[in-house]
This record gives sequence, structure tokens and C-alpha cells, in this order.
Amino acid sequence: MGITTLFQKFNNSDHDLYLTYLLSLMPKDLTFEETMHKCKKAFVDETSPFTRRYKCLNLDTRESGDIHKYTGIVNRMTNAFSIVAICFS
Repeated sequence: MGITTLFQKFNNSDHDLYLTYLLSLMPKDLTFEETMHKCKKAFVDETSPFTRRYKCLNLDTRESGDIHKYTGIVNRMTNAFSIVAICFS
């Protein structure tokens, strides 16, 4: 899998994060393995899905909103962030 294939798996926010961490470096200065190592450090979260969901729920509890609906949103967003970990594992 090359760098081009890797870029195709990124959404806009992932690509922006990649640019922040690696754009300042010259492409000829990095091998594919070094690029993958830096991407893993930037994108892969080592915490468990339960811990991520708990942290997300504690960020903002909407007093006027339905907690079940809010929990569903948090679960969907946590799963979306977990996809990045699958790409790099």
C-alpha cells in the first residue's frame, strides 16, 4: 500500500491532521515506513472504546436535550474515530 492509497482513506479532518504533522517535512526525507510511524503517532488512540465514549459524554451534557439521543450521537462519532485505528493496525 502506497502513500496515495493511504491518502484515499483519509477524510478531510484526517488529511488536515496529516498536513499539520508531516507537510513541513520534505517527502524525499521520509520513507513509507517512517510516514506510517508518524501517522500512527498522530492518529491512533490507544484508549479503549468505552473510555473514549465516557470522555465524550463528559465533555458536554446538554441539560435540555435527550440523553439517549446524545449518547447515540457520541457512540456514532466514537465509532467513526475508531475507523482510523483500523486503517493503521
